[in-house]
Amino acid sequence: MPTYNIAGVPIEFPFEAYELQLLYMEKVVLALERSEHALLESPTGTGKTLCLLCATLGWRQHQIDKARVYGMQGSQLAHGPQMPDPRKLPRIVYTSRTHSQLKQVVKQLRMTSYRPVVSVIGSREQMCIHPEASKKHGVDQVACCQALVAAKRCRPHNELQRRKGPTKTGTVPHPDMDKPNGCRTMPDIEDFVAIAEGEGLCPFHWARDIQHTAEVLLLPYNFLADATTRRALGLNVGDDVVIFDEAHNVEKVFAEAASFELNALDFAGAAREIEFTMRRAEDSEMPADGEGGAAAENGESGA
Repeated sequence: MPTYNIAGVPIEFPFEAYELQLLYMEKVVLALERSEHALLESPTGTGKTLCLLCATLGWRQHQIDKARVYGMQGSQLAHGPQMPDPRKLPRIVYTSRTHSQLKQVVKQLRMTSYRPVVSVIGSREQMCIHPEASKKHGVDQVACCQALVAAKRCRPHNELQRRKGPTKTGTVPHPDMDKPNGCRTMPDIEDFVAIAEGEGLCPFHWARDIQHTAEVLLLPYNFLADATTRRALGLNVGDDVVIFDEAHNVEKVFAEAASFELNALDFAGAAREIEFTMRRAEDSEMPADGEGGAAAENGESGA
């Protein structure tokens, strides 16, 4: 594959790159080198996804190579800059609107020479394999899953816990973790569910456990938009490289995550609550029976 020196970083690309693609990758690399945000746009059909993948993974590999050359692994070279520790390099968190689009991202990734450890996060509806819970949807499915786990009646989850060890604090390794680069499968969500099912493990909870060991994490960007979802999944991307692909819907998704709806029934209920509270307040201010008359009489006799 051709290798291009882009802003001092060697980037391998699966084809002879167009000038537009080289410029696009240069902007990505410069943003990474400077720890800056970048808002990039390119016409349809110009290979934006491939450019994003190759530029970010090439930059990440360059950081690893520099650390190896200098033998630094986080220590400081005399009279020189601090070299990065490969174990502390940021993940590439690659987000798109849907898992169908992320499946195409994995397809593009497999075209490159890069073979990172890839993990994917999805919802229970996409990842549950329990014969009862997998047939439910929404909050019903969440409640069913939680009840089954609490009662230890979910065999895949029980097996995942068993393989974590007696203390249940370990992690079942990523299926690609111990494989040579050339043998890594880089699964999409359907591949991962099939791998987990073959191992008898719960795909949903296993994916949550191994996300921290991934070099590339794939997920829909609505998972990042909602703070409750981030906390529930243990997502912390503060030190990661975050990519929003197909980002024309990002503004709408984040706005919806920060908004709520009120219908006529909500307003009617609120009005009833206000009326009830006002009556209670008025009742509490009224004097007890007889107290008012006594006060008046006392006042008259005093006068």
